[in-house]
Amino acid sequence: MLHVTDDLDALIDVLPVHIAGTLRGRPNNFELLEIVMDLGRPPEARYPGEEVTLSESEVPQEDIDAVVSRIGEFTADNRAGIERTLHRISCIRNRKGQIVGLTCRVGRAVFGTIRIIEDLVRTGKSVLLLGRPGVGKTTMLRAALQQFTDEVLCVYIFNPFLTASEFYEQLSSEFELGLPRTASKPELLEALGRLLATRHSQGLRTVLIVDEAHGLPTALLEEIRLLMNFETDSEKLLQVILSGQPELHEVLNRPALRQLKQRISLRSQVKPLSVFE
Repeated sequence: MLHVTDDLDALIDVLPVHIAGTLRGRPNNFELLEIVMDLGRPPEARYPGEEVTLSESEVPQEDIDAVVSRIGEFTADNRAGIERTLHRISCIRNRKGQIVGLTCRVGRAVFGTIRIIEDLVRTGKSVLLLGRPGVGKTTMLRAALQQFTDEVLCVYIFNPFLTASEFYEQLSSEFELGLPRTASKPELLEALGRLLATRHSQGLRTVLIVDEAHGLPTALLEEIRLLMNFETDSEKLLQVILSGQPELHEVLNRPALRQLKQRISLRSQVKPLSVFE
């Protein structure tokens, strides 16, 4: 049986009082996807197939600043969180770097579905994980990361706007290859190959999870395909899991990505949870 928790109060508590009050009065917050606060526009709550205005008043800068002061620090990719929750907040900045928009996305712990990810990793096969926005793909992936034992080294990438050089730089950092930022692509691939071979010889798994993959440019998806070439005669040294919205399936149908599509062995569809679940 599935058990879902969202600690929604922790997210509502950081909102301005008048917005929080309206939101608490909504009857279907178990379906709430996100709250949007953009400067000069009325705040909105978004549910599957529905957008609800939370106030007739436009969002002032003071309300945005108040929310920012109550949450964790924003990272370089303009994302933040609320301590000890799975909620995620992304921001929009103006040309001066001032935050002028916030999207507060509800994070839900979905116990029972995490096993899906664990089972997929055990197969050692490359996986395509599809689901519409808000069904819990990212929540499942992040929760599963916390469940992996030391036998699994997993790198999670969540940034569809990376260039190829930035992608490899992040791989080098996350896999702790010990290379300088000036290292060339061949040097990085050589170091990664050694790491993968060593881990495989020790019976350990290495996994690369790429979230929001439907937004990746074709050139970067092709780079990911090349990483799948790390293999023995019978096994992959690097397991790749691509997660994204349903249009990722169409992206992989492009002629330029035919070889990548052929290398994906398993496909899993993440479906919305029912009210009962």
